[in-house]
Amino acid sequence: MPKTNVTQKRVISRVKVFMSLHSMKLLSLFFALVPLYIILNYHSDIDDENSNGLKYSRREGSWNTLDTCEISFKESLVKGLWDTKPLWFPQYPDSFEENTVRFLVNSLTGLQTGARSYYASSQQTKRCKSYLQTAACLLVHPVIEMRPGPEKKKEDFYEKFVFMIRNPLTAAPAHHNAKLRKYHNHVGQSPEEEWRCFRDEYLKGILSEWKRTIRVWKDSGYEIGTYLVYEHFMDVQKGIAIVQKLSDLFQFAGFKVAPYLDFPCIWYKSIGGRESLNVYRQYNYEYTNFTPGYTKSQKEILLSEVSSTITEFNDDAELVGILREYHDYIRDNTRLDRECNKKDL
Repeated sequence: MPKTNVTQKRVISRVKVFMSLHSMKLLSLFFALVPLYIILNYHSDIDDENSNGLKYSRREGSWNTLDTCEISFKESLVKGLWDTKPLWFPQYPDSFEENTVRFLVNSLTGLQTGARSYYASSQQTKRCKSYLQTAACLLVHPVIEMRPGPEKKKEDFYEKFVFMIRNPLTAAPAHHNAKLRKYHNHVGQSPEEEWRCFRDEYLKGILSEWKRTIRVWKDSGYEIGTYLVYEHFMDVQKGIAIVQKLSDLFQFAGFKVAPYLDFPCIWYKSIGGRESLNVYRQYNYEYTNFTPGYTKSQKEILLSEVSSTITEFNDDAELVGILREYHDYIRDNTRLDRECNKKDL
């Protein structure tokens, strides 16, 4: 081969590498600046209260960009054949609302039914298998046990999974509230005394299952793709970064994904917009009637369980970091409460 051609190819190759690195730097800058812009327009505006004592923004238009945003990525064409496999999305029950995850995955992949429940069944769908392409399979194994387990289904699912995790301090009351909605058509937050009685009876079992869910999936034979951390997802900067991580994971798994300019809007709509963000920033919970509390001895049980989970999984630096955040939050922010008095029900 002539020397000039070799030289030209080397130059072209170096230019491509340079452009690739340059694009990555610009992308990183974008993801650093967008959350900063949102934060600067948001944090200083939460300075007034409505009739319920909930703080909100006084500055009209400060969030108009996201309040009126549109996701540009359009639904993918329905295909009869594809070569992708869905990812498992396990969680302790109701750590994330299913609709939140559905919207997130569907928006990222452009698939109308990108996220499916493992337990949903119809003529077209069973156990996340369907004539339509699926990107995420949502389930609560092993709390509701899947037989055979995920290790027996590797031919049908991607090699990595997304583990959805939430601090047990709020995961327990969120699960209680979700059960009331699903099985008793309850609207809003549960009565506080009902929460106390549920907590006193079931807390130890809940913590055991919360920990077992982590253990079972860590031992499933699949790799952890990423942790979808509830508390991080409800944070402006960390939330958009999570959307980016999920996008990368879906892309590696062979799915088409939304352009990065859509990520802030996907995140904002997934969490429920300004109202949900306002509530979470003030209460660190979905509801405002009361902050679920624990007795002093229950607080110690929570701390002990999270500490033992850190010890058990000390080879996973990312998980340990998440669990330490949970431990510190429980230590510093648990609202101490009395025991249940069934006479007050």
